[in-house]
Amino acid sequence: MSRLNKKPLITVLTPKQCRDYDPKDGAKYGWIITEDHIHGRQKSDVGTIGPSNCSGEIEELLVSKLDQSSEESLWGMNKFKMLDGNGELYYVGWIAGEYDLTEPLDDFGTPNAGAIYLKVLEPDGSWSSAVEAF
Repeated sequence: MSRLNKKPLITVLTPKQCRDYDPKDGAKYGWIITEDHIHGRQKSDVGTIGPSNCSGEIEELLVSKLDQSSEESLWGMNKFKMLDGNGELYYVGWIAGEYDLTEPLDDFGTPNAGAIYLKVLEPDGSWSSAVEAF
């Protein structure tokens, strides 16, 4: 995971580019935290990107979400939120690439803050059923 300064978006990935990644080029997915509801401004996790081997191209795409307030999903990106066992909101972020939706929880949400549920924003504006951490 890394914390990045805001960078301009340079490259937008196509679905084919994502599928064709060589594992030594980095993970085929990445996520970014865009809202931290735990720490506020004191020790914010906003801008945290994972996993540690996230490819540079996916990382650039994710960083672009820090500068946008749109709820609209770009290609291959889904907005998610992570919650604790009581349904309290911990983090909001975006995930891109090839994934099964447990990655932000497994990589960051559970070990960092104890989040155990992840929901994805659906095209109709509702939140999906919760995916649980393993």
